Amino acid sequence: MTRDNLILEVLSFIHAHSFYEEVDESWFDDLALKIFHYQKRKNTLLKKFWSPLSPKKTSDIFPFPMDALKYVHLGEGDHFFASSSTSSGKPSRHFFMDDVLYKEQLRRYFPQVFPSHAIINLLEFRPNWSLFRMMEHLEEIKGEKKILVGTSKNHCELLLQKKKIQHHIDTLFDTGGFKNFLSPYNQEELYRRLCSFYDIDISSIRGEYGMTELFSQAYDITFEFNSSKRIKRTIPTLRCFQMKNSNNLAFIDLCNIDSCAFMLTSDVGHILNKREFTLEGRMQNSALKGCSLR
Repeated sequence: MTRDNLILEVLSFIHAHSFYEEVDESWFDDLALKIFHYQKRKNTLLKKFWSPLSPKKTSDIFPFPMDALKYVHLGEGDHFFASSSTSSGKPSRHFFMDDVLYKEQLRRYFPQVFPSHAIINLLEFRPNWSLFRMMEHLEEIKGEKKILVGTSKNHCELLLQKKKIQHHIDTLFDTGGFKNFLSPYNQEELYRRLCSFYDIDISSIRGEYGMTELFSQAYDITFEFNSSKRIKRTIPTLRCFQMKNSNNLAFIDLCNIDSCAFMLTSDVGHILNKREFTLEGRMQNSALKGCSLR
C-alpha cells in the first residue's frame, strides 16, 4: 500500500468517528497493520527493529522506544517537530512529509471536546514546536466561549503577576510543563489558585496529553485537583496499551504514518481501556516531559 492510499484511509477513519463514539476496532487494527508493513518496508531502522516480526495482530508488534528519537533520525520528510526539552536535555525530533493528518484530526476533534470555544493563546513562538503549530491550525475556529491555552508555566506566571485576561475565561487549557520555571506551587495548589483567580470551577480546567513524537492527543474527561486522578481519553486515531509486566504507557497512532505508529513512552500510568488511562508520572531516571507533569 502506498503512502497516499494510507493517508486517504486514515482521513476516512477520522471523518467516520467522533471523540465520544466507540471506535471500530477491526478497522483500527486493519489500518494499524497496514501502516506497520508500510513502515517496516520503507524505514531501514524500523526494518531492523522489527526484523523478526510477522504479526497477525497489533498486540504482536513491539513499540519503538520514544526516547530514542533524541538520538536517531526516524521518519521521512524534511519537516519536523522538536520537543521543548522541559528538563534541558537533548530534544526529540519527529520528522514527517506533511502534517495533513495532524491538521485534520485537530480540526475535527478539538471542537468536539471544546464546542463553541475560541482560542486565546499564551504560548510563545518556538520554531518546530508542535503545540504552536496546533494553535495555528485551531486559531480559525470561532465561538462564543473563550479557552485560554498555555503551559503550566504560562498560567503560573499570569497568576503570580496577577495579570488577568481582558475576556471572560470559560475554559483554561493546560498543556503541562513548567519549562524550567521554578513554580512556588505544586500542580494541585496551582489549579486551586487558578480556579479562584478566574472564578471558575475545577471542571473548567482541562488538560491535554500530547507530545512531539505523536500526531494524536488525549484530553481530560474527568476533573480533579489532583491531576494524577484525571482520566484521559484519546482521540479515535490513538490507542493506549501496555506491554506485559510493564507499567509504561505505549500508543498506536494512526496519524504517525511518516515516522512510527507504535511508540513506547517513559510515562507510567494505568490503562482503563483502549482509549482511557490515568497518568502516574515517569519511569525512574527518565527525563521530565511536560505532558507527564500534569
